[in-house]
Amino acid sequence: MLVELGFNVAQAAIPVFLLAELGYPAGLATSHILPGSALGFAVGALWLAVMGVRLAAREHRRDVTAHVYGSNVPGIIAFTLSIMIPVFHETHDPLAAWATAAAAAIWTGIFKVAFAPLSRYLRALAPKPAAMTVFAAAMYTYLGMALLVRLFDHPIVGLCALALVFMGLFADIPFTRYRIPGFLVVWLVPLALAIGLGYTTPRLGSLRFTVPAVISLAPVLKLPAAVPFFSVIIPVALYQIIQDLAAVEAADTTGDRYELAGVLLGDGLATIVGGIAGSPITNLVYSLQPPFKKLGARVAFQFWTPLIYLGLTVAGLGPVGAQLFPWPILAAITTWVAVEVGMTAIHAIPVRHRPALLFGLLIPAGYLLSAPLTSSLFALHLDPTSPAVTDVLEHAIYWQAVLGLADGFLLVTLVSSAVIVYLIDHRFTAAAAWGLVGAALSWFGVIHSARVGWRAAPAYALGWLALAVLTFAARWYRGPTPHDG
Repeated sequence: MLVELGFNVAQAAIPVFLLAELGYPAGLATSHILPGSALGFAVGALWLAVMGVRLAAREHRRDVTAHVYGSNVPGIIAFTLSIMIPVFHETHDPLAAWATAAAAAIWTGIFKVAFAPLSRYLRALAPKPAAMTVFAAAMYTYLGMALLVRLFDHPIVGLCALALVFMGLFADIPFTRYRIPGFLVVWLVPLALAIGLGYTTPRLGSLRFTVPAVISLAPVLKLPAAVPFFSVIIPVALYQIIQDLAAVEAADTTGDRYELAGVLLGDGLATIVGGIAGSPITNLVYSLQPPFKKLGARVAFQFWTPLIYLGLTVAGLGPVGAQLFPWPILAAITTWVAVEVGMTAIHAIPVRHRPALLFGLLIPAGYLLSAPLTSSLFALHLDPTSPAVTDVLEHAIYWQAVLGLADGFLLVTLVSSAVIVYLIDHRFTAAAAWGLVGAALSWFGVIHSARVGWRAAPAYALGWLALAVLTFAARWYRGPTPHDG
């Protein structure tokens, strides 16, 4: 519960910080973004809790663990930097920028709900090792590496928290003879140290009732205005659909078999509710069910977490809650989560398919490089698309290649991993078919492109087409098969 609550309370402040650096009114960001995010999270988390209860009742089990829910950092960054800021700079109207981004969240939820009935086809067509590779790429490579650097926001606090993670969670060394829960120690001891060193100084402030929504029809009325931003919205929606798929596949490895359609439906409805309530923060299902199950978590945490988060928001204590989860502590806990995710993926994927896993773990590198660099350029009031900036970046870090790897990176992971899995199994036609999927997605700009449209990334489309031709030609291979021993 502490991990899920800490992630969501801390990450909800990301758009506020980003917008403040770019001239957006900080007070408006806090009052219009945070309340609705808590309501959307509560709807989705409670939906997942009910799914867990129903699964336990249907199978007469008491060891069912609910899925873990939370905000989507790539989506937060994309909607903030690619929708809110451009609209704000064009209109000089912070309310119009906020409403357009909240409308984008509504559209994201609509896409997820619309895709729910089709989800069984995606799950049937995507080989399980490829889906598990997406799971590991998102939660091990992306989440682990994105937050690991935050460990050293304060080296003393971070390394002490990391030491406790090593002891209590990796080495299973009990804290006192009463076996105090490891997560409690990893949170409270470094928090006390952080307060003692002056790194964080939680201030209660004044209690004030806050409705967990902005009472306005502006997000709904701005739905047509958000349509031109489909080039941002559709990739974010597909990213979250693929992440939900990976989460369901990960839960399968623990014996908890959830229906992907139900998970997507709940996630989509919660995203719509959050958008209508005024929040551009979209959520998804984290692929953290296996490590949570290992800790002994069942379903109750998914009832209590949204209620506590909603209570903090209604009481106006959201910013105080964020101060209780400093980034070095969250980064240390995330280190354990990432390692557990990696171990789950390794054990779930057959040895012969592990090359697909190892390749897929490399793909998020492009996004890990491009996202913070793009945010920094905006903060410096530099346009990352201007020729002067792109020329410098191209010579320094091969910028266009980095962007090509970053755009739609989870879908790139899925497609490339599926190709590798089917090639290893000598199912050459299936491998070629996934190559054609890569070509189609590139042509329409769903991957390898910052915009969705006809002929969006033709060079990448031709590359994937060439890959499909080559893998199909392998049908005439006459050597030993994978089943020859």
